[in-house]
Amino acid sequence: MTPHIPDPADYGIGLESGFLPNEEPTQCLSEPYLSTWEVLVQNLSILIKTGELRNRIDRLEVLSTEPLRTTSQWHRAYVCLVFLANGYVWCGKTPLNIVPPSIAVPLLQICENLEIPPIATFAGLCLWNYQRISQTEPLYRPENLRCINSFTGSRDEEWFYTISVAIEALGAPVIGKAIQAIKAAYSGDSHTVKGYLIEISEVITEVGILLDRMYEKCKPSTFYNSIRPFLAGSARMEEFQMVDGLLYEDGSGRAQYQSYRGGSNAQSSLIQLIDIILGVKHGPPGARDKTTKCRECESVKAPGFIEEMRAYMPGSHRRFLEDISNVANIKSFVGARTSDIALQEAYASCIMGLRRMRDQHMKIAINSLCRAVLNNILLDEVEKIAQVDLFFNHKLTSIDVETKTASFMSPRGVNNADSSQKNALFDLLIGADGAHSATRSCMVKFAQMNYQQTYIDLEWCEFRIAPLTKEQYRLSPNHLHIWPSDDSMFIALPNSDGSFMCTLFATPTTFHELGKLPELIVPFFNRHFPGVCPGLISRESMLSQFQGASHLPLFGVKCSPYHFRGSVVLVGDAAHVMLPFYGQGLNSGLEDIRVLFEIFDKHGLYNKFESDSDREEARERALTAYTEFRKPDAHAIHDMSRQNYDEMRLHVNSIFYVWRKSIEEKLDKYVPFLGWATQYSRVSFTCLRYSSVREAAARQGAILAILHGIALALFALAIPFWVPAFATMLSHGI
Repeated sequence: MTPHIPDPADYGIGLESGFLPNEEPTQCLSEPYLSTWEVLVQNLSILIKTGELRNRIDRLEVLSTEPLRTTSQWHRAYVCLVFLANGYVWCGKTPLNIVPPSIAVPLLQICENLEIPPIATFAGLCLWNYQRISQTEPLYRPENLRCINSFTGSRDEEWFYTISVAIEALGAPVIGKAIQAIKAAYSGDSHTVKGYLIEISEVITEVGILLDRMYEKCKPSTFYNSIRPFLAGSARMEEFQMVDGLLYEDGSGRAQYQSYRGGSNAQSSLIQLIDIILGVKHGPPGARDKTTKCRECESVKAPGFIEEMRAYMPGSHRRFLEDISNVANIKSFVGARTSDIALQEAYASCIMGLRRMRDQHMKIAINSLCRAVLNNILLDEVEKIAQVDLFFNHKLTSIDVETKTASFMSPRGVNNADSSQKNALFDLLIGADGAHSATRSCMVKFAQMNYQQTYIDLEWCEFRIAPLTKEQYRLSPNHLHIWPSDDSMFIALPNSDGSFMCTLFATPTTFHELGKLPELIVPFFNRHFPGVCPGLISRESMLSQFQGASHLPLFGVKCSPYHFRGSVVLVGDAAHVMLPFYGQGLNSGLEDIRVLFEIFDKHGLYNKFESDSDREEARERALTAYTEFRKPDAHAIHDMSRQNYDEMRLHVNSIFYVWRKSIEEKLDKYVPFLGWATQYSRVSFTCLRYSSVREAAARQGAILAILHGIALALFALAIPFWVPAFATMLSHGI
């Protein structure tokens, strides 16, 4: 029986306008009684710059919302007041944790009507805050849009909002196509579902192209330093005296602090709708609300972020997503028809388009990931599985592959009693125990394993560049920052809290000398990495961080095979240790797991077998396929990581390197159909195999070398013609 399919019109959502208003937003409240709001918000950027905004708002009377009649007027009033509220809180050198009654009282009433939080959300910043310049031009052209209000009055801020509006307009057709695809799936009409999936895929691709224009006119440094602070929420802002959030003074004497996240494109209903119709899940990472503390991020929690963002959408949009998720059936429909190749390809095209779009978003904001937080999230997930038992502090000492027994040394008992050996039987042992893998050491004893471990004459230690203020970066967060030197290097990668995780690479001799004579640390940085200290890291912090950090060696490991028979297999750093200069160690380990279990599926290891020996043979074939598939990729990224170190340290300042990168980036941007891209972008922002990336880079390098040679040859051939002409010009005084 076909369930009731939600009609977007019942939620105020148009098939042409999508989640944007059916009529363009009201640009100004015409009611004279409310003109004070309009005067303030229209002059917001000037009042912020002159420091007058708080004084003006403090003198403002509490106005009634009674004159608001139409939905468009309610939207406009919301836009006015959230801009004024966020501006009031964040405009000074010291943020305030109070929203005064003149703003709080009407804002809370408006938010109750619209079912939306009293903070600057995606709806207030974008959906209800735009004007079309020409009615004859499409809404999805950002050049044809302007924002009605902004905090800074800058073109950068306007472009940031209007690109988001254009994306909503461009993606609007997805809603109708999704509804029809769901109906066709319930009717069993594969041909129609396939057609709509192809059309949805085309829209996703176009949205991704538009997203790629985000920083075309919005400079990253301007956004993060000037615009983003005004978009901040009140959640987790303890360092700004917002321990409990913001106090919205409603005049009742019983007002309570409320905590909200800031505006984010994750609050876009369109993007979440695409996830829903394709069956892409974003569940909470962990069952427990647990805080993890580490050097790289002072306090990080892991909530179900995507689900949480729905609370910041207009109520009607939120209900539409909830109702459509109850009937979404595309993923299950496609999954039940594996023999329909055209249908499978259409669905895969949508998923790949969505992945590419998220890859482009990652290019906009490249952040490092705190390992301690990730470990905590993974442990949370594992603890949910009833069949899994966790044991800590047990060291693997030996493996008996004939009896399939692993021996572990247990931790010391009470009263510091001697540790004892414990044995565990296994069917399949997966060694994921890191660079100094005990599993690999055991395998070397009984497997015919080729093994190579190579040290380089470098050690490393980590530093942290603190943010200027909460989530305000000292450097552009959209780039990898490199300070190259002859035998050392300093790099910085952004964290999501506004800080940077930094790494110093230097020779063991350098670390030894600086360790013995700490007074040389700051002069060393000034000589090799100018601008770092005290510009980014204070002298005191530099000394304490250097002396408190571990100074560790760098080495790489290649080995093969990664398995023994059908009983033991290596993954992650246990199988391949690479230098950190591509940041792919964790990524390649996660990819190992994906490939391994895809191969398990392909070989039918979850099927029933006639006997244990049949299962063992099938598993051995699967593990052999895993080694054959992963070895070329692991060795390729191992080699590319070392090459990238030499490139970052020695070549980034060379003219030829800059010339080559410039050509590659322009070819990638302006003629993408050629399939040209830099090696770094392929490694970091695509799912291509590492071995394929290396082959493509070698092919591009050969082509560029040939073109370079042709250019030099043409230049040489032209010299005999240019020299006489030049001499003639000189003789005539030209």
